[in-house]
Amino acid sequence: MIKALIVSLLAISAAIAMPAHAAKTYTPDQLRKMVNSGKPPKQGSPSTQTQAMSFGACVSKVNSVVDSVKAQYPAKIIVKTKIMHMAKVWTNDGAMTLSCSQPDGKLVITNAKYL
Repeated sequence: MIKALIVSLLAISAAIAMPAHAAKTYTPDQLRKMVNSGKPPKQGSPSTQTQAMSFGACVSKVNSVVDSVKAQYPAKIIVKTKIMHMAKVWTNDGAMTLSCSQPDGKLVITNAKYL
């Protein structure tokens, strides 16, 4: 199930328009060092995709993604309240922010390639 979830999110990421120039990439170790030092890679313009979803299902999906990648890539829960849940994951070629909004009933996935 986790593999299917990751594949689904990666497919969503790939479907979002990418800039014409090649993105900068980092190894997981480089990313951990940068994020832990408070100096994550600079990001380009974000692309966003939205999916309608219940808040509970959204939070579960976001937490599953974070749990499945955090052993290799930096990942953090940024906001955790009764109406908002947000996490960020830094991958080789870009950062992904996943946000759940209880009032809107949506999952918002924002991707930004590194500059």
